[in-house]
Amino acid sequence: MRDDEPRLVDLLVAEEEQVEERIRELSSRFREGTEIPLAELVPRRAGRTKLVVTLLALLEMCRLGFICLTQEKGFGTLKVRSLKHVASDGPIY
Repeated sequence: MRDDEPRLVDLLVAEEEQVEERIRELSSRFREGTEIPLAELVPRRAGRTKLVVTLLALLEMCRLGFICLTQEKGFGTLKVRSLKHVASDGPIY
C-alpha cells in the first residue's frame, strides 16, 4: 500500500460521517407526522455516492424509529413519514 492511498478504516469512518450528516440534512425536512415522497429526498442529479448515502441514511433513520417507509401498491410511490424529530446537534445514536 502506498502512503498516499487511503486506508479502509479511514474510508469507513468518512462514509459513516457522511451518513450521519445526511441524516441531519434529511431530518431538517421533516416535522413529526409529515410525509414526503422519496423522489423529493433524493437529489435529481445526484452521483452514485450521494444516492447511496441518502438511501443508507433513510434506512438508518427507519431502523432508529425516526421515520417509516410506506408504499400503497407495488411499484407505487415510496413515501417517507416522520415519526419523531432527530436532534440537530449531538450524536444520533
